Amino acid sequence: MTTTTLGLLHAAAWAPGMENRDWLTWVQASPHERIQIPIGAADAPALEFLPALQRRRLSRPARLALQVAHDCMAGERADHIVWSSRHGDSGKTLDILHDLAKDEPLSPTAFSTSVHNAPAGLYSILFSSDIPSSSLSAGTESLSQACWEAAALLGSGQAERVLVVCYDEPARKPYSRYVEESEGVFALGLLFGRTGNSQVRLSRRRTHADFSEPETTAFWRFWLQHEPTFVHGHHVWERV
Repeated sequence: MTTTTLGLLHAAAWAPGMENRDWLTWVQASPHERIQIPIGAADAPALEFLPALQRRRLSRPARLALQVAHDCMAGERADHIVWSSRHGDSGKTLDILHDLAKDEPLSPTAFSTSVHNAPAGLYSILFSSDIPSSSLSAGTESLSQACWEAAALLGSGQAERVLVVCYDEPARKPYSRYVEESEGVFALGLLFGRTGNSQVRLSRRRTHADFSEPETTAFWRFWLQHEPTFVHGHHVWERV
């Protein structure tokens, strides 16, 4: 069994319809209700802290990532940012592939922001930030693997504070046929330090893999409800 302990300094999340609602209502809903997606492309963060010209071209995945990064970094600092998403902006990539199949010209802007580390680049440009970053994808365990990355950075002395940003929206067809677990539109930001008033222990164990709820929403529910533990896939989270 592998275990690490992280100090949680600050956390933020975004879900459709939650801008002016109490998170307690969201927590008390069923898993299906928590990840249900309102219809419409407008169900994305407004990013009112950015000029309209800058935010106009941003896709929903990019907006999700930038929103929680902004909320987590308000009045805070980080030495490294870990961006994590299972699908990234696969919808934009799919549109590009469709254009290729129809022998249509490709949009350079769409291509440049379709890569998996696009939010890292966008954050550095839009916020004039020189914070080092990593981008990863680890399937159903994209959150926990990003936290392992944060633990490695903290434990090795490369950073004193690491921001983890995990964001996703459901995969589109034909990719959705390969997704077994429930998915929703959600973003989670966690600012970790070597120590903190709140601590969580992350362990990798042989457990029953239950993917009825995305890992990000399960963690947020666990944290808001002050639950002692929750299990997702092969990972166990505990309050210390």
